[in-house]
Order: sequence, then C-alpha cells, then structure tokens
Amino acid sequence: MQVLGIVGGIASGKSLAAGIFEELGAVVLSGDHFAHQVLREADILSAIRDRWGDAILDDAGEVDRPRVAAIVFGETAEAPKELKFLEHLTHPRIAQRLREELSRLRAEAVKIVVLDAALLLKTDWHQICEKILFLETPLPQRQKYAALRGWDAEQLARREACQLPLESKREKADFVVSNTEDLAHLREKIRSVWDSLNDSKM
Repeated sequence: MQVLGIVGGIASGKSLAAGIFEELGAVVLSGDHFAHQVLREADILSAIRDRWGDAILDDAGEVDRPRVAAIVFGETAEAPKELKFLEHLTHPRIAQRLREELSRLRAEAVKIVVLDAALLLKTDWHQICEKILFLETPLPQRQKYAALRGWDAEQLARREACQLPLESKREKADFVVSNTEDLAHLREKIRSVWDSLNDSKM
C-alpha cells in the first residue's frame, strides 16, 4: 500500500485535489475528519471545557470549532500558548486514529491512500507517507478561497504563520502540482501523479 500525503498553503485546494484522487480510485483520509472525532472524546472534551469554559460548546454540547479557532488563531499574546495546548491535547489522538485506519486499510489490501492533513509536516505525520505532493496555489487565489470560509487576508496570514513556511513544504515534496488554471487542468496533472504512483507499484 502506498500513502500519498498532500501539503500546500492554507486554502490551496488540497481537499479538492484529494477528491480527484478519490475519483480515480484512492482511499482518502482526512485529518480534519479525525480531528472532529477526537474533539468528541469525553476526556478531550473535558480538558477543553476546563481550559476555556462552557462557552466553548455549541447548543449540542460539542466543541464549537470556530470559537476555538478564535482563541488559538486570535491576535492576543496568549494565542500561541493556547494553540500549543490544543495541539498537545489532540495531535497524539489524531495520529493514533490515522495509524489504526491505515492498518485496517492495509489489511484490506488497499493500493493507494491519500492523506489530506493540514499539519502533515508540522506533526511528522508525513513519516507514514511514501510520497508527498505539494499543491502550489498563488496567494491571491488562496485568499479568494479563504474568503469563502469567512476569513479575510489577515486571518489567513495568522493561520499560515502557525504552519511551516511554504518553501519548506515544497522542498519536502516528491510531486509539485500547480493549481493555477481550471479544474480540467488540475485533473490532468493529478492523473499524471496517479499514473506515476501506479507505475511505481509494478
């Protein structure tokens, strides 16, 4: 089984790229999906409530992620410390879930798995990947995508400052795919990577 990790700037279209790989036959694992699951675990939820109070919960009693983001990516001097707390709390559990799912997929003889995780390199989760793809998307285009999430340019910059520099991500990549044109062009480039992955299994 080959595991391909997708990296890039925030709002670069990584989930879109992962979706194209899924259409081609890959199994896609989302770090964000596992993060959602971890935030529902009783002890994680309790630790978050102890740290930030009941105001951090939504009407269903679950962690309100936008409220958390406002704390850990905010403009306050405490934001970096709060982000570190959240990462130390959740990242080991997310990694555990990833490893368990990869073991299950390996037992099922799945050929190619694509891992879409924003912090793939920062967390060293890339070590479970055979190959890394860097999605290169110009900043103006990423700012446009980020605006669809309700983030302005300043919010995007603050979030990105918490990750590795783009050039560091690019340097670690086995494939670099440019996301500068239309969807058909992106599909063509990803198909080329897909073919390369399949050829390397032969």
